[in-house]
Amino acid sequence: MLFAVSSTCMPLPYEIIDRIFSYIGRKADLVRVCCTNRTVREIAERQLYRVITISCISTLIVLHTTLLRRPDMKRHISDLRLCLDSTVDVRGTIGFANAYMRIVCRFLSALPQLKSLTLNCKIDKDIQNYFTFNLFTFTAPSMLIALLHLKPLPKITRIESLLHHLVGEIAFLYSHRLPALTVLPALKRLTSNDSKHVVLVPRRPVEECYIPCENLTPMMLDVPTYLWYLRSSSASLQQMELAMRTIDASFFPRIGASLPQLRKLTLRLYDVGSDVCQITSTITAWG
Repeated sequence: MLFAVSSTCMPLPYEIIDRIFSYIGRKADLVRVCCTNRTVREIAERQLYRVITISCISTLIVLHTTLLRRPDMKRHISDLRLCLDSTVDVRGTIGFANAYMRIVCRFLSALPQLKSLTLNCKIDKDIQNYFTFNLFTFTAPSMLIALLHLKPLPKITRIESLLHHLVGEIAFLYSHRLPALTVLPALKRLTSNDSKHVVLVPRRPVEECYIPCENLTPMMLDVPTYLWYLRSSSASLQQMELAMRTIDASFFPRIGASLPQLRKLTLRLYDVGSDVCQITSTITAWG
């Protein structure tokens, strides 16, 4: 007599899972399969919880409730995307902003597999100043300070900030009170669309950095001088992207002296009245 023995399926690569789910056209069909097949349901849960996008208070509440009910799902979340959109009712801005920031401190220490954090903010010009004032005044300092007390420290290796330049101060990238890099020791890639708030901190190495304009530091130093000043943290940079208007003859030697590990440098040269010229260079040796 033969007996059928069930066993837990081997974990599949996400590329294969995506391909499998792509054949299920309707969401209702996916739900129906998950309700009747435990293996498919477990795979779907791992896939669907891998990337979390938060854009409204209701999503925060759902995520919080779900993780309280299913704490085992925390280990599947590797990508957290926080998206504050201008379509949010202005009358509820303060409450949403506070919840939007508290969610970071609440879950970062509870997500052991979190590797990527994306901050996105789309602000209409009419309410631009309203968002800027309230978000920075009521949330940013307390959020960054709270990160210092997380045990264990977040293992985030990548931060991408797509915040509006006037709201950039509230991001993890920079605060007037506390540079965020001091509390993210595992950070390897840093991207921001506002370089005025990108601060490289000594003894906190970053391997990739995107700096979109020439005036990158509060001290108003040029890029090579600033990198040399912070060479203890910038020495590990392997990839770098700069957007500048002019380059003098001493630029490359000074960059090379500051970044001994640099292997790829992308330059975007801007000139008034002309198109953007992008130069990508793979560095093999500095002359």
